[in-house]
Amino acid sequence: MEPMSEPPVEEMPPHRIPIEDRIDLHPFRPSEVVSVVAEYLDEAVRAGFRQVRLIHGKGKGSLRQTVAVLLARHSRVDSFSVAPPEAGGWGATVVWLRMPEMPARPAAGATKAGKKHAGGSAMPDRKLKVLFLCTANACRSQMAEGWAHALKSDRIEAHSAGVSPCYLHPLAEQVMKEAGVDVSSQYSKHVDDVQEITFDYVITLCDYADSKCPRYPGHGRRIHHPFKDPVRAKGSGAEVLSAFRATRDEIRAFIEGMPENLADG
Repeated sequence: MEPMSEPPVEEMPPHRIPIEDRIDLHPFRPSEVVSVVAEYLDEAVRAGFRQVRLIHGKGKGSLRQTVAVLLARHSRVDSFSVAPPEAGGWGATVVWLRMPEMPARPAAGATKAGKKHAGGSAMPDRKLKVLFLCTANACRSQMAEGWAHALKSDRIEAHSAGVSPCYLHPLAEQVMKEAGVDVSSQYSKHVDDVQEITFDYVITLCDYADSKCPRYPGHGRRIHHPFKDPVRAKGSGAEVLSAFRATRDEIRAFIEGMPENLADG
């Protein structure tokens, strides 16, 4: 009697993550999150998404930090920001993705260390990671992050935070929208929430933040470039709104000069 042969093993197709503009991470085990997010981001880029949301679930502080470390190192990520909680209190991170590009020919004046700017010192060839910091992360630093996303996303990975965060000021959101920049997905957060990211520059936009900002090992140069706080403006509604617009335009001018103006800051 011939021995019974074992039935053939049917190969299961590889796991595929549904590619939409968001992914809910809370069903996954902690050990799976890094590989799931990495696969999702690669597939999202292939699908042509420029912005996606990673939903953490309620009270997922450690998961959010794990995701932040991965995003800070992922080659397909332009920048990211913690978003306001969605319906039901679900926390999320908004991620701006970098589309694949053909290798560019080195620019004139470029060196192995980086590109030369007018001042003669070298800028790195990779994107600069910049943190904009103010007291409450409600207005000035939010405007700076928004302008950097809108004007310099090809050269700067922008983040913002505060030493005593509260909320995104509605007038800051309003005047940025007037200028064509949507900052509604940005969210007020504490500087400790971004300590896992190694920044090239930490730019303080008010004196209080400059005096209270902690110093994390590995962070690069600190620059103090204060702007008038429009939240303190007094007068009629029109006069207060005018103060917000003035600060918005001053911050835009500063961002337009980046990163070259950082060498002299």
